[in-house]
Amino acid sequence: MAFTEQMHIDCPSTTVFDLMADARNETRWNGGVSRAELMTDEPIGKGSQFIVVSRGREDEVTITVFDRPERLEFAVTSKAMDIDITYTFAETDGTTTAVGNFDARPKGFMKVLLPLLMPVIKRDLAKQHAKFENLCETQAN
Repeated sequence: MAFTEQMHIDCPSTTVFDLMADARNETRWNGGVSRAELMTDEPIGKGSQFIVVSRGREDEVTITVFDRPERLEFAVTSKAMDIDITYTFAETDGTTTAVGNFDARPKGFMKVLLPLLMPVIKRDLAKQHAKFENLCETQAN
């Protein structure tokens, strides 16, 4: 199950990239995330690993591509599904367009459930991205 989400953020692409790359920031913009912890040493970069607890589910998150400030990729692994997430960032006149591509591979019962949940997941992600946009714009000012 793949889908794309796009954001237009009034701040530099380096700010958007850095806030997205550090998964610990998810507690600031993703209402479903209760904990996000860096499991590897700083600085954040390719190979950085996080544990993210979202709605009681623990996910392992690894940065697989770190091409600042143009491209960022995550591999997310959980009991319910694996997700590859790719963000590309392009800045024009101080506004960053961030395009997120999500490729979810459900496991077990989630193979049946995920197609039914996709409209809700997309709607929730759009809301979370709006909060992320606000965080970025607040940080830039």
